[in-house]
Amino acid sequence: MVVVAFLYAIDTCFAVIGYVNTSARIAAQIRSVDQTWLGWLSALVCYPPLSVLVLDTWLVYKTSEDWLHWFARFPTFGTFWGFLVVLTTGIYVWATVVFGPRFSNLTYRGLITAGPYRFVRHPAYLSKNLSWWLIFTPFLSSQGWRVAVTHSLALLAINGIYWLRARTEERHLLRYPEYRAYVDWIRRNGVWASLMGRRGREMA
Repeated sequence: MVVVAFLYAIDTCFAVIGYVNTSARIAAQIRSVDQTWLGWLSALVCYPPLSVLVLDTWLVYKTSEDWLHWFARFPTFGTFWGFLVVLTTGIYVWATVVFGPRFSNLTYRGLITAGPYRFVRHPAYLSKNLSWWLIFTPFLSSQGWRVAVTHSLALLAINGIYWLRARTEERHLLRYPEYRAYVDWIRRNGVWASLMGRRGREMA
C-alpha cells in the first residue's frame, strides 16, 4: 500500500535525524542510557540483524495474504479497514515525528508530552502493533485454522516483546521526577482514564 510505505519513509527519516543528532544546542543531548540487559535485548531483537532471526524466522506471522487480499471482494468494508490501517500507521509515525531530533532508543533525551503522548504513554508501540494485526490479518489463512492460530500466537509474542520494551523503558525513565509526574497526569487525564470515567458515569 503506497500510503503506508510513504508513512514509513517519513518515520525512517525522522528516526535517522534523531540518531545522528545529539547536540545540546537543539536540546537533543543524551541525559542517560538504559543500563539493563533486558532493556537492550528487548529493543535490539526488533531491529536487524536480530530481527531477521527472531521476528522473521521464529515468530512468523506474515503471509502473502494480507488485508487487501481478504477484503478485495467487499469494497465498503475494505475501505473502512484500509482507513484503520492508515490511521494506526499514521499515529505511529506521528509519535516519531513529535520526537524531532530527540528520537532514540535506550536513551533519555527529555520528556515528550505533545502529540499522541497527550493521550497514552506509549502511542508508537500501541499503534504500530495494532497496525500489524490490521495489515497482515494473521487470524485469517487459506491454509486452515491451525496456521491462523500459529500466526496469531506469533504476533502476540511480538506484541509481548514490545510490551517488555515499554516496561523496561519506563523503569529507566521513572528515575526522573518529570516523567513520574507525566505518568500521574496520564493516569488522570489520558484516553483510558477518560473512557473509564465515562463508563463509570454511564453505569452510575
